[in-house]
Amino acid sequence: MRVCALALALLAAAFSNAPAAEVLAEVWPEVPAVATDYRQLKREYPLALIDRPLLLPRFMSEPSAEIAMTNFSGGSSAGAVALGFDIGLSRRYALVLLIDVPFYPNANFGEAVLNSEIRLNRFLNLRIDVGVQHPFRTSTVFDNQSSWGAILGLGLPFKLKLHRMFALVSGSSDARGFGPSLFLASARQKVYTTGYLMTNDLIAVAVQTDGTVAGAFSIPVGVLFAPHPRFSLTLRSGYRLSFLSGGRAPVHYVPIALDAQVTVVRSFDVGVSAVLPGIVDGTLNGAEGYADLRIFTLWMQGRF
Repeated sequence: MRVCALALALLAAAFSNAPAAEVLAEVWPEVPAVATDYRQLKREYPLALIDRPLLLPRFMSEPSAEIAMTNFSGGSSAGAVALGFDIGLSRRYALVLLIDVPFYPNANFGEAVLNSEIRLNRFLNLRIDVGVQHPFRTSTVFDNQSSWGAILGLGLPFKLKLHRMFALVSGSSDARGFGPSLFLASARQKVYTTGYLMTNDLIAVAVQTDGTVAGAFSIPVGVLFAPHPRFSLTLRSGYRLSFLSGGRAPVHYVPIALDAQVTVVRSFDVGVSAVLPGIVDGTLNGAEGYADLRIFTLWMQGRF
């Protein structure tokens, strides 16, 4: 009823001298206050990454885009692009969408993940990821494989500021924080694996239509260093274990990653990331050395 009254009131305002803002305020008094609060929140949103909350303020959105290249010592490079969209729904809730599409050397749909975040306190969020995935393999030696499936993830993004320039961090509340996809290319085969394998969640599981179950357990830890409000570095490591059904041995990792972010203007950031998945025990699609796999990412994000 209120929506209908609002539409009629605005239509009446169009044929009168009354400003639309006045009509809107009479029919829906909360709207001008919300708009005023939003403009104030946007002005007051911290410039420095270290000072930003884990959850976006209500009605603030953050679209993002990234390009990631995976380099494999036993082969060549492969790439994927990802688009993300975060939006704050209230002081305690946010929704995040991530779509990942491999483009080189094979173009295909990769994954789409919807993430719901709940603010537990100002240091900690609960992150729940649900999505659809399309892992595939093309080969000149083996049979080509392509499957669909579901992705489930659970994480606890954490940030504790210890000093004006240092903070302890774990996990991620960003769209890309679910984890980078892994696209391995060699002369014999190209294998695309979705973000569950390199997840920043505590646990992520992928269930495929052919009955295969795969996943990863992760304990992510990191240190955020912000020497200037417009520049920050984050060093991340931890422990990860990946598994695959069918009696295959698990793979153990001690990853290391470095992220650099520059805030060009208050509402726009650019950044680069370098990641070594860090295999310490086991084999992953032919990779078994600590530095056999390398992931490089260029990303940008804006707030509106």
